[in-house]
Amino acid sequence: DAGEYDPATGIITIQKGLKSIERDETIVHEIVHAVQHISSLRHTAITDDQWEMLCGEIGKAVAANYRLIPRK
Repeated sequence: DAGEYDPATGIITIQKGLKSIERDETIVHEIVHAVQHISSLRHTAITDDQWEMLCGEIGKAVAANYRLIPRK
């Protein structure tokens, strides 16, 4: 996996060396997991596999339309 959200600590980790589009998709993907965890969305009736697909599609859509640029 290119990234991970740890609900116990609230930390998102991202694999080093990702290309910018892949990094951006991963960041958004993991943020969606974090939102899922801290909101009532985690109590929905969709499966874990469906959540993974949803997080991936949101990550791709955001990364394709917005650039995430770290501040210097």
